Amino acid sequence: MPTIRLVSQPGLPPSTEEQLQEAGYFLRRMAETEGNEAFVPNVDAFLGATRAVKDVLKGEIAEHLRRSGKQDQRRRAMEGVEHAMKAGKEMDTLVAKRDVAHHEGRQLVEAEWVEIPAFPRSGDRGIEDFLRRRRLEQLRVRPAVRSRIAGPPGVQATEYACRWFFPEVRDRDAFTVCAQYLERVRAAAAECVARYMA
Repeated sequence: MPTIRLVSQPGLPPSTEEQLQEAGYFLRRMAETEGNEAFVPNVDAFLGATRAVKDVLKGEIAEHLRRSGKQDQRRRAMEGVEHAMKAGKEMDTLVAKRDVAHHEGRQLVEAEWVEIPAFPRSGDRGIEDFLRRRRLEQLRVRPAVRSRIAGPPGVQATEYACRWFFPEVRDRDAFTVCAQYLERVRAAAAECVARYMA
């Protein structure tokens, strides 16, 4: 599991920070469950929690403007938050797909078995990122003593791992896409707070 540190952003309103921490929790759960079926509900929960950041932030900004006597700036601020929180066409598609999948019981991500080569080179950037992250995790948690079962001489055992991905975004695994999305949402929230709550 990769090390995921979500450091509180100074100046973020408490409910927005709490919502970002919830999204971070599900991202960590995704890392812990990658490779098994428990990964799928964590992706769903992550996308739901991340999507809610915008609504929570809008509520906190609206309340701040009301308390500051700046109600006339509310509409412009809400439009600004909407614009800033647009994470891009890719994530807008995935969040919309999440809504449909969540209500219709469909699966958001697909899995493929990837051969784990001795050297993490595949020629596919998405698979290489997955392999690099997996290799770093293995180095981090490597047990002190390991036993191996020897196969026939000259034959190397083939190892496979389950790689989850969004069918719409095959160039990166689902965990990488979600981690990048959370960072964009966090940066957008900080930008909105600086602009409308200063």
